[in-house]
Amino acid sequence: MFRNLPIKDSESLFACYEAIAQLTSEMVAAADVGNWEVVNTLEHESAAYVDMLRRSEPHPPLSPAELERKRALLVRILEDDARVRAVVHPRLDRLQRRIDTARRASSASLAYGTMARF
Repeated sequence: MFRNLPIKDSESLFACYEAIAQLTSEMVAAADVGNWEVVNTLEHESAAYVDMLRRSEPHPPLSPAELERKRALLVRILEDDARVRAVVHPRLDRLQRRIDTARRASSASLAYGTMARF
């Protein structure tokens, strides 16, 4: 669950990144089983944390070790995001094809249905 934590030091900054990493990991698991409602809920929570990061800039200075930790978290988040997209995009493509087919059928029905009356 989203917590609006003020980012005032590296500890609170990493709490935010860790929360995003946990949420994106849960999104992968939900997407893998097709639980799109959960994916959507988790995405909204993750977006709230990302927004909090943006609003709190500039962030506190980080040591070299902290920069490496941040990099590792960002890589993990991006990898999980890519995994979710890999599951979602084929489904979206299939849905778009179905919508396109339905639109063409509707357009044809309107066009030829009108002509059939004459």
